[in-house]
Amino acid sequence: MGLLLILGIHSAKAQSVHGYDKESNKDNIGISAGLAFSSSGPLIKQDFGGSNTAKGALSTVPSIGIYYQKGFGSRFSARIGFSLGVTSNAFKYSTKYDSIRADFSPAVKDGGGDYQKVKHTTGFIMPQIDLGYIFGPFKDMYLIEIRGGVGLQTYMGKSNDSTVWTDGSVTDRKNYTLKYHMAESASYGRPDVYGSIVTNIYAGFKWQKTTSPFLNNFAIGIQATLPVSLEKSGYSQLFYSDANYEIFSSEKVYFSQFSFGIKATYNIL
Repeated sequence: MGLLLILGIHSAKAQSVHGYDKESNKDNIGISAGLAFSSSGPLIKQDFGGSNTAKGALSTVPSIGIYYQKGFGSRFSARIGFSLGVTSNAFKYSTKYDSIRADFSPAVKDGGGDYQKVKHTTGFIMPQIDLGYIFGPFKDMYLIEIRGGVGLQTYMGKSNDSTVWTDGSVTDRKNYTLKYHMAESASYGRPDVYGSIVTNIYAGFKWQKTTSPFLNNFAIGIQATLPVSLEKSGYSQLFYSDANYEIFSSEKVYFSQFSFGIKATYNIL
């Protein structure tokens, strides 16, 4: 698709008819493809305690989809579609503490700890609806398209109820030793944790009245996907407990999208 786009831009020329072409907003059926990078940093929520260690990590989110667009007037449109994608829901947490605070709670020093990256990879299907508006043309050929909408990211995979345990101990300068346990487990793909509601914001370029049929039906831009509701979202639960398994810290990393990436669409009908 990238090569076709380059060739299309190189060969396309604006035709002699000036002004906005209403065919740019006609009813159509199209396909989409996207590649985004999602950060789990904003999706970490602390339940209680001050010894939590989770940090954000990036997940690559490729997706493909299909949509139907209905034009209203010459510039406004509504679109309903479905997309399929994969995300690793990656994050990091330290498997050991390296210090003890004055209140005898364990901690990880800045730049310390033993962080490992955790992935809970799953496919998802996302029905979505959005509204759009076209601005332009600019230099008779270029259009700017702005779209915004909501979707329901629904997991296609299911967690296996497994828990990863880590045991350790840390000693302070006064030779006080604290033993601890860490537990990490994921929960998603069940009736109570089936997905999350997200909003999609898109800004991109379209072309009109060129000599390239491909380019006249193609659009590409930047899309941001942000969580709206995590009430039914899957998550990874992290527990930190002492030698007697009394929990002193707890946090969750939710499985949603906080992503930015590239999205391309092509009208096929």
